[in-house]
Amino acid sequence: MGNSAHWGALLVGIVITSLSQILLRSGAVRGETWVRSILNVRVITGYMLFFGVTILNLYALKEIPFKVLSAWVSLPYILTPLLAFLLLKERLHRNNIIGGIFIILGITLFSLAP
Repeated sequence: MGNSAHWGALLVGIVITSLSQILLRSGAVRGETWVRSILNVRVITGYMLFFGVTILNLYALKEIPFKVLSAWVSLPYILTPLLAFLLLKERLHRNNIIGGIFIILGITLFSLAP
């Protein structure tokens, strides 16, 4: 089910996705005009990183089944709130924790199923 390079591409893509979300959150400054918020360096960098993640996911799909990959790409829903908590001092809510548990259970079920 894929070699280590394909799994590495998937995992790097997952981390980059979460970092991109953090960049977008920190780049979205309230009170700025729509044009200025889009031209913000953090926002532009975040979207460029998303493009790179697309390429990494396409590479990972060469060897990792789509069913498995689609489950694993839900990990940023866990990682992004954790990074926001650590880096942006945002609160981590109970629903984040409960949702994270369900995501991990889903990944486990999809990865173990034949």
